[in-house]
Amino acid sequence: MGNTGSCEGPYVDIELAPQAQPLVVVDKRFVCLDVARLWLKETSSYSKHLVFKDVESEQVLFYTGPDKHLGVFLDRSKKPLGKYLYFVYRPDADVEKEGTQLFQVYVQQEAATWNSYLDTDLRVDFTDATTGKRCRIEIQGEWRYRPPGVLRDGFNLDIAPNVDTAFALLVCAIIDDDLKRLRRNTLESNA
Repeated sequence: MGNTGSCEGPYVDIELAPQAQPLVVVDKRFVCLDVARLWLKETSSYSKHLVFKDVESEQVLFYTGPDKHLGVFLDRSKKPLGKYLYFVYRPDADVEKEGTQLFQVYVQQEAATWNSYLDTDLRVDFTDATTGKRCRIEIQGEWRYRPPGVLRDGFNLDIAPNVDTAFALLVCAIIDDDLKRLRRNTLESNA
């Protein structure tokens, strides 16, 4: 994800294999049979929480929050899971109740500079709507590729066949928002 066909990069020639079973988190209508390439446009770097609305009705579909700072959060093997934990909710969810979130995103990013992109450790815990099983996705490394010195106002997201595109978009939007906050805080502290 994050590569474009018009630029050279380490991920351009990777072919995305379809999942054997559809991966559904949000809704099965968002599962594509072919690779989906979507353009994600940059958003404000000053948001408190993300809100996702329907374009036509402007009705809230999902929102994030409350985010929590994690000092030390370890898995069973005592490996740090992340610095921040984000919850994604449907609009009718009660945020005060345990387990009402659609999924959780754990993020840990290294320090950023204005023109560098950084390594990210990401973990997403969710329930697969088709099987009812708890699932986990982990990503490590530079999650989006941009050639140095090329300014862009967004990035591409390639989603494998049989994967819920709404889920992939929500995860990437949360990580992108976290990246912008981290970059803004780093620049402000260096000023």
